[in-house]
Amino acid sequence: MDEGARDLEIIFNESMDMVGVANPQGYFTRVNPSFERILGYTEEEFLAKPFLEFVYEKDVAKTKRALEDAAAGKRYVYIINRYVCKDGTLRWIEWHVMATDVEGKFVAVGRDITERLDTQRKIKSYSDDLESMVAERTRELESRRRKLKDLNTALNILLKKGEDEKTTHQERLLSNINRFVDPYLKKLASSDLNPAQTAMLEIAVSNLHEILQPGILRLSSVYLDLSPAELRVAELIRGGKKTKEIAAILNLSPKTIEVHRDNIREKLHIKNTKLNLQSYLKSLEHTVNKERGQKN
Repeated sequence: MDEGARDLEIIFNESMDMVGVANPQGYFTRVNPSFERILGYTEEEFLAKPFLEFVYEKDVAKTKRALEDAAAGKRYVYIINRYVCKDGTLRWIEWHVMATDVEGKFVAVGRDITERLDTQRKIKSYSDDLESMVAERTRELESRRRKLKDLNTALNILLKKGEDEKTTHQERLLSNINRFVDPYLKKLASSDLNPAQTAMLEIAVSNLHEILQPGILRLSSVYLDLSPAELRVAELIRGGKKTKEIAAILNLSPKTIEVHRDNIREKLHIKNTKLNLQSYLKSLEHTVNKERGQKN
């Protein structure tokens, strides 16, 4: 045996793939040790029967077609089929069949791809499961989105209804004030009151109507940091009263009123500015009413 033939013999015997030589009658005439390692049959068992008897019955037809192609002179044939192992299990074999020029024989090289196909099937199964989970999650999120949208619509309807009822209530209350309270306030105003009492009555009437006007926020919402005393002073300043007038109305000293004025300016962050306090308070009132109008 020359060196080239010896190398081929080593490759034949040591190959991890199945390598066999078959004749046109459908028998293997020689197989390497990998046949027994992969399928469990000895070389003698393989050579004793036509190799189609080792092919899984559902793959026999396509195996015959591949053999016919090889017998017809096709130089290269590729096929994947299943072989029945000696223990009864099935193995997927990927065959490369090459015709030779020797008495119509051909060489078949088979690779066991069972694990590879199992892995591919598992990956496909995992992929399908993942797609199914994503689709299910998407449906759940879409369902929640629709429910939230419906809930938001219902909430908006309830809020609108509440605003409408609130406006109706305010209008009804204002009408009742005009009918049943205003006449008595006017009579009180025309009675014998001192200047301080007259001023306090005017402020009370003004604030009462402001509080009850539909769509107008009470200005005190802007003054959340003011104490009750500072709030009363701020309302009088906004109404155009001077320090001495405010002192007389609230029965406090002018110095106390000045302290309240300084505190109000500080809490409104205008203490060290030249802004007129009365003008600033009126601008706040305008801003509050404007914002409320936009919301409505």
